[in-house]
Amino acid sequence: MSRRRIEVTVTVPWKAPWEGRPDESRLAAQLSGRK
Repeated sequence: MSRRRIEVTVTVPWKAPWEGRPDESRLAAQLSGRK
């Protein structure tokens, strides 16, 4: 499980800007909704 989480975290920043944008938006929405 930890390995998968690290892979996603490393893949997001490494992915292209247009590919990582949706992921970042989703994370921001989750953080905002949780707050």
